[in-house]
Amino acid sequence: MAQNMAVAIVMLLEAGVNFDDITRVLCGGADLPVIPGRTENIAGDDSPAVYLDFGHTADAFEYTLQSIREITEGRVITVYGADGDRYKSKRYGMGAQAARFSDLVIVTDHHPRFEDAAEIRKQLAEGALRERPDIELYEITPPSDAIRLAVSRAQPGDAIVWFGPGHQGHREIRGVRTKFSAREDARAALLEAGYSVRSA
Repeated sequence: MAQNMAVAIVMLLEAGVNFDDITRVLCGGADLPVIPGRTENIAGDDSPAVYLDFGHTADAFEYTLQSIREITEGRVITVYGADGDRYKSKRYGMGAQAARFSDLVIVTDHHPRFEDAAEIRKQLAEGALRERPDIELYEITPPSDAIRLAVSRAQPGDAIVWFGPGHQGHREIRGVRTKFSAREDARAALLEAGYSVRSA
């Protein structure tokens, strides 16, 4: 890890970034730009962290959850779904990584497209249960109910990671795109539970 950081610092210096700016960022004295939907924390300081992430692969789940686990004092709760009509073989691995790094997993819908949403959820849940038969697992649809359950089960010091929708503004079901915002649903769930959110 230290070698990776050293290489990154050298690369930044070679690219012309000022050393004082690098130091300020590493010491927490500067705000880093947020990439919408990429491990984007929308929760306020007094809330459980709620990260939105566009990850759609087992590797993305592993790297993100491992990093979140390292910085989280409390429990890690993962909410996830998968795209329909796409890469069915990835679903078991996504479920396995969710179970491996989480204390609780909630399987929900994402873009089922023309595929049976219940079958997608079943495959995601099976992957989690194969990895950890004792994992606390819920299958909740629609996604707005899934994030509300996650927030209701969390407390400050915990982290919720919602994989899938990220920054997208729609869901696709049977060829119809409907307006949908994971960010708005997560913000609403936090506010309803009495927590604060980051300014938009």
